[in-house]
Amino acid sequence: MRDGMESVEREEVVCACLQVTERQLRAAVERSGIQTVRELMRATGAGAGCTACHRRIEGCLTRWASPPPPPRPSDPPPETWRPA
Repeated sequence: MRDGMESVEREEVVCACLQVTERQLRAAVERSGIQTVRELMRATGAGAGCTACHRRIEGCLTRWASPPPPPRPSDPPPETWRPA
């Protein structure tokens, strides 16, 4: 049991209340495509205690966020009628 605690202590703990590490948060984001603090809270419990870590979690999400998909090309404009 002591070995498990030591590994948590060496990792970056983001949520002190529930001892959730940055590694655990990132794994949940990569596994589930999580994009919000609320989704991450449901998946890991992080942020469900005192909520002091919410800004830090938001910072992690920003760093790990996938770039948004490119905008879909709009339909081409309709042909304009021109008299001959």
